[in-house]
Amino acid sequence: MVPQTVSFRVSFRYDHSDRLGTGLPSERVEDFDVFEDMLSAVRKEKNRRAYRDRATSAKYRMVLTNHGREVCEADEYRRKSHADAIDGTWFKV
Repeated sequence: MVPQTVSFRVSFRYDHSDRLGTGLPSERVEDFDVFEDMLSAVRKEKNRRAYRDRATSAKYRMVLTNHGREVCEADEYRRKSHADAIDGTWFKV
């Protein structure tokens, strides 16, 4: 198996008024190694049965793994191709 250079951090937002005063968090962050697993989790969160438990929005960013940092330090091309992970750019899902 090829070592991963990036992992994915997703932030779920819960902005429903039903959650106010219940002690439930308004934001939750999770890390994923596989992009498809992250997308599956986002779909699941947005389609929960209980209205107050549904995520109102989600965004993700790529995070360099230890292997990714080593590769980017050694290779200029990889540094440019992984610029979004290095800069910490957030993307809407």
